[in-house]
Amino acid sequence: MLIQDMRKIMKHKNTSSISLIYGVSNSPQKTYTHASFVGISAGIIVAITNFLDEKQTHNKTQSLIKSTFSGLRVAIKESVKFILTSSMQNMTLHTFRHKHTILQNSIKNNHHNLMTFGFQFLFTSANDIIKWSKGDMENRECLNKLTQNIGAVAGSMAISRGCMLLGNAIIPGIGGITLGVAGSYLGDYIGRKITNKIVLHK
Repeated sequence: MLIQDMRKIMKHKNTSSISLIYGVSNSPQKTYTHASFVGISAGIIVAITNFLDEKQTHNKTQSLIKSTFSGLRVAIKESVKFILTSSMQNMTLHTFRHKHTILQNSIKNNHHNLMTFGFQFLFTSANDIIKWSKGDMENRECLNKLTQNIGAVAGSMAISRGCMLLGNAIIPGIGGITLGVAGSYLGDYIGRKITNKIVLHK
């Protein structure tokens, strides 16, 4: 989701920093290396957060196995997504040239953030809404799921954007995208936990 969001950002008029956000190179070897960074970082976050959830209902061995497979699945998905996205864009890695990058401008763009939030919320909630419409989910359960999704999307967007800025400050380009993707999964987890505890009192 994060990489598709960045493709929308590309349409912004400040195109000098586009390649900075992607952090990719014309070299296939570098593209695959960067893809592995993105996939591994996302996979580790998912594996850890899933393990923390799973160990509450399963023993440690089962939790470790399930969380490891979940992490591997996400790692592969994000790596492939990065490679496919990179192959569609003829980008090169550059350093900062302007005080305000396209990423910083996009964060200040409230309209863009609102559209992104709405799209991600609908995408995340589609399955729950379908189940509710078919009568497979009660009204209260569906409402709780939607509330959780709001918290998850908000947390994902906030932490991923912060991580992107931090990553770009450390390693311009690939640092931003790597920490941004990992941050989106971490933010999803934290957002759900906060929503469950404060709003739903679970």
